[in-house]
Amino acid sequence: MSFTPSIPETLKKIFHGNRFVIPPYQRKYSWRDEERKDLWDDIVEDLDLNHFIGTLCFMKDEDAGDIENDVYQIIDGQQRVTTLFILVNCLIEKLGDNKKKQQYSRMFIGTKEIPKLIPQGEDSTFITNLIFDFEAIDPNAIEIRSQRHLYNAKRQFKSKVLNKSQVEVENLLEYISKQINVLIFEVVDYSQAVKMFTVINDRGLQLNNLDKTKSTLMFYSTLYLESSLNADINEVFGRVFDNLDNILLKKEELKILNTIDDWDFENTFYTHHYYSSRRLYDNWDYQLGANTIFKRIKGACENKKENESDLKLFVSEYIKDFDEFAQAYSDLFNTVKTETKYQQYFQYLQFTATLFPLLVRLYQQKKLVNLFDILETAEVRVYKLKGNNPRANMYRFSSAICEEDWTVEEIHDFIANFCENFLNNYQLEANLLNPVDKKQGLVKYILHEYNKKVGGVTFSLKDYYDLQVEHIFSRGIESGIRKYGFGRQETYDLEIPRIGNLTILESKLNNNANNLHPADKEEYYLKSGLDMNHHMAGLLNEWNRELLNERNGDLTQFVQERFLTFEDE
Repeated sequence: MSFTPSIPETLKKIFHGNRFVIPPYQRKYSWRDEERKDLWDDIVEDLDLNHFIGTLCFMKDEDAGDIENDVYQIIDGQQRVTTLFILVNCLIEKLGDNKKKQQYSRMFIGTKEIPKLIPQGEDSTFITNLIFDFEAIDPNAIEIRSQRHLYNAKRQFKSKVLNKSQVEVENLLEYISKQINVLIFEVVDYSQAVKMFTVINDRGLQLNNLDKTKSTLMFYSTLYLESSLNADINEVFGRVFDNLDNILLKKEELKILNTIDDWDFENTFYTHHYYSSRRLYDNWDYQLGANTIFKRIKGACENKKENESDLKLFVSEYIKDFDEFAQAYSDLFNTVKTETKYQQYFQYLQFTATLFPLLVRLYQQKKLVNLFDILETAEVRVYKLKGNNPRANMYRFSSAICEEDWTVEEIHDFIANFCENFLNNYQLEANLLNPVDKKQGLVKYILHEYNKKVGGVTFSLKDYYDLQVEHIFSRGIESGIRKYGFGRQETYDLEIPRIGNLTILESKLNNNANNLHPADKEEYYLKSGLDMNHHMAGLLNEWNRELLNERNGDLTQFVQERFLTFEDE
């Protein structure tokens, strides 16, 4: 072994005579541009100072290796090791001195047949191509999130070294080799690995709650269950991480829940499982956040550790349920990509995040597609129009349908009653007479559906996203309002944000029509791709307060009929 555990070592000593394997149960590569930029900035900031990048934990694979190298599994630190591996590769490729290039490559990179770093699983071939045949990779054909991150890392670092001189490149390689220090922990088995990982995390190393949960379950399985569930925990979390990667990839591609960034979404995904799995916990609470949920899971293990059967049952049921939930979540996003009916609700309507625990469980039970209409009604009435975010009802219900076998009819009636309690038809009408122009997602969806009713077609998603809310009576007009039937400016300002005075218009047309009087907007309405705007164009010369109120009534009736709760109403 060429490095000494438990004392700071240089990267040169760590890589000399060793190869590294990333086990398949580890998180795939997930560092983004920001994390990689921070590492680069730390390195180039002052080449005269040593730089400490934290701890790494390895376990020697006694059954692997060759004449020149020992093989170690990376238990903790694979994101940093992988990033440095790619960075050093880019610097070596920039070297003009072939002798030095061969020396550094032999030290840090290895050969295409025997690379110094290799992940197991589907990323194995990709990272080999990334290092040895980068130009042959088609970035548009990369469909796996971790591989996109790997490709972006190589591209980012290539751009960083592009304008570096040979002297600068050699200085950077020398610095990385000899002045970047890490603290090494070597463990001899998974029991030690789990203990070490848990201790490190308990001392404040920032990891997401998924990683900490896996580590905690491994810890209790190792210490109190004679490692009997270690293999199952590793396999399940390997699949959970893979499914999460796919969800994050599809989330970005499909623009679902796109106000939540990747880091926050990992916690959202984690909490969504908890909110829909009440049966697993003695002290379930729908109000908990991700960090507290982790503490509850850890606390449950601690409370059950003296009773082997209770602890084993809890851990087994938790990982089984999480495995199935993560698979359903991932499959749901895959279905949204291919099924038009799903796109209607997830991309056009855009379900609120609070509904996702229920949506995933219904998809898991193969009931979702038969409940879209009532779920659409809940989204439109309660979450978008009333603007409430009732979490308790939906989280309790998403758990309840996993505890008993609810029929589609029973689920429909529960959600319909939920809508009635929060916004019945009388309240719906009153809310539609309030200003709604700021609720652009709601207005766009209602008017797009209304346009379909009057003979229009469904816009493509790209064209739908381009639509903007347009005020027929424009905001900011202060002269000439009496001829439209408004006695006072205050009345005008109060009524123009109502739905009867709103339409949706393509962004370019909307920019041209902005701040004009209705009669001056006809040409822009006629150029629109929405049939209802063509109909409106004929009314613009006579548009007044009375017609606005009539349209309020028409659209209110449409909403009541289109987003109804019970069929017999």
